[in-house]
Amino acid sequence: MLMRFLKKYDFYMIYFNLALFLRSILLLTPVTLLFYQENGLTAQHLFFFQGVFYLVSILSEAPVGYLSDSFSRKYLLLSSCALYFSVLIFWINFHGYYVILIGEILFAIAKVMLDNAMPGYLYDYLKKRKKPDTMVKYYGYLHFYLAFGTALAAILGTYIFARFGSGKLLLTEAIFIFISMLLLLSLPTIRNKNKNFDIIKNKIKEFVINTKSLYSNECIKWHIMYSGLLTALSILFAVSFQPLMQNAFFPIFMFGVIAFSNHGIRALSGIISSKFLRNFDLRKMVRPLYLLYILAFVCVFAAIRLPSIPIVTILIFTLCLI
Repeated sequence: MLMRFLKKYDFYMIYFNLALFLRSILLLTPVTLLFYQENGLTAQHLFFFQGVFYLVSILSEAPVGYLSDSFSRKYLLLSSCALYFSVLIFWINFHGYYVILIGEILFAIAKVMLDNAMPGYLYDYLKKRKKPDTMVKYYGYLHFYLAFGTALAAILGTYIFARFGSGKLLLTEAIFIFISMLLLLSLPTIRNKNKNFDIIKNKIKEFVINTKSLYSNECIKWHIMYSGLLTALSILFAVSFQPLMQNAFFPIFMFGVIAFSNHGIRALSGIISSKFLRNFDLRKMVRPLYLLYILAFVCVFAAIRLPSIPIVTILIFTLCLI
């Protein structure tokens, strides 16, 4: 009876999903601007630091990808959590411009480490269990837990910040990360067979060849550039939400509501696209998209003249839909 129960439930997968669920509860995210202002920073610093964050993320991709292919991905996951845990402790004890900047740089590296190791470890584990064909199913479960953690952070983070302040918020987040590390430690260590340190040269060579090949293909080239443009705009929009809300004197709890809605709309769009867009002509989305852009620009000019809660709310939800 016990053996049947143990076979039915893969406890390592439960630990893995729970660890990454706790890691995704980034309580500071919905109130980042307010935390910056506590440290003497402004909305301009928020935009600048987020730019640094994404630049460091891009520059870290190649070396972190190399580490992911050369060493056990379990240790890379642990290193990611340990690095972020260190940032939280750093922010609890120190304050100021360079403290926040260094934290954002380290957090960018930690995020890239997590993004590289997470799917790799899942595949390695399933392959070891002779179940690589279930990767899509388990990866779907993992994304559900990540999305759930992010949505929970949107509500819980604003509540803790408004009720107890940023110190207690950072401490709570650090506790979540610490528990996540303990769960990751319990996972089996799957060592990569590839220990050739010259592989980085091959990786760079392969990257250059693939890049040239992609950008010589006229069809794919424009798809990549368009996708990059949309990603950049979506990041710019998302970073703008908190300054817009503060300028319109939103209550703090609305920071969480907006963050929750943003991630909810993103998740809903993913479900809709997977179910209904298979036989749908995407060109039909052009007109509604332009209409949303027009509505957004109208709201922008209205918000400049009258930064009221209803106008800014309509603007933010329109941007979420875009």
